[in-house]
Amino acid sequence: MQVEDSRVKSVLLIVYKELQRRCHTLITLIERENLELEEREKAERKRATPKSSATKVLLVRRLFNFFTYLYCFT
Repeated sequence: MQVEDSRVKSVLLIVYKELQRRCHTLITLIERENLELEEREKAERKRATPKSSATKVLLVRRLFNFFTYLYCFT
């Protein structure tokens, strides 16, 4: 029984580390995308007032990123 328990613990640890790595990668990609969106927003503000549809798209993207981030930790 102890050998099986140690194998199960080893497998769980490996799975946990892989999940942690994937979450970290996902968070990093989301942060990069958010930085790019902020840079685009700043550039748009300098050029002209942002269009309402463009603002809605950015809001939807940010909400999607936020919920994806939350899903990773539930």
